[in-house]
Amino acid sequence: MENIMSGVTDVVYDLDNTLIDAERVKWFFRQLAIRHGLTEEEAREIYKQARNEEDGKIAITDERFLQFLRQELAEREKELDTNVVEDVFSKIKKEKEKLLLPGAVDLIKFCGKREIRNHLLSLGVEEWQKKKIGWVGLDEFFND
Repeated sequence: MENIMSGVTDVVYDLDNTLIDAERVKWFFRQLAIRHGLTEEEAREIYKQARNEEDGKIAITDERFLQFLRQELAEREKELDTNVVEDVFSKIKKEKEKLLLPGAVDLIKFCGKREIRNHLLSLGVEEWQKKKIGWVGLDEFFND
């Protein structure tokens, strides 16, 4: 690895499915819907609807997913259970090790020791990406 990184001054990472397991985050979103009585397929459909704006731009955030879930529940004459929401999001924060992909922190530290600057580039909503970065503790390596 040492020879491969020779002369490198900067590394650019994508966050989702490069440093963190975005599929695990989606699983938690589905759990929100399922715990409100929806099926796995219905939960996936809500995620699909919440993911992009009409112009195709990625718009998914935790708040946007909850907005779409609230709409679906209202159509069924149900309400969002804030206790369920708090429980699911507290579990996300506790599962730092399961959200980080193996070797992600080691790679960032390896580059840092060699004075290689680390950068994140993402098409996602900035506030949402920062929240996920904080959940897994990568905020110590990346800042604005």
